Amino acid sequence: MPARSPMQAADPGERRRVIALIAAVTLAGAAVFSRFDDIAQWVIADPAHAVMRINLLIATLLVPAGVMLFVSRRLWRVGDRTLRAQRYPPPGQKVIRETAILEGSAATRRGRQLQWLSCVLAACALLPPPMLLWLAWRIAGSATG
Repeated sequence: MPARSPMQAADPGERRRVIALIAAVTLAGAAVFSRFDDIAQWVIADPAHAVMRINLLIATLLVPAGVMLFVSRRLWRVGDRTLRAQRYPPPGQKVIRETAILEGSAATRRGRQLQWLSCVLAACALLPPPMLLWLAWRIAGSATG
């Protein structure tokens, strides 16, 4: 039977904080989603102001994009600290559930995975706003001409 990896204990305070944050973000998203039809009607209600309203909606996408970039930065830093320490979770890192401690090549692999995930998350945050802005310009161009 293989030896069991040492474990890092969960931090209950950190767990409560993460659960509260996820609940708040979920409720905010649900509130916006429940009003989607009203928002869509507001955008198309006045064709003269539709482009300005679409641009305003695109600007509001910067809020979740900012949150995603913040999380991406945190993931990158945890990955970097993991690579430097050759240990996951890195020393001083709080965890929300009991976590097996990885060392050596396993920690290096985990650190690189976190950094790749960080890059994917950053791309997901940065690509939609310019694409939607381009779409708004196309809609405005077809509406006027």
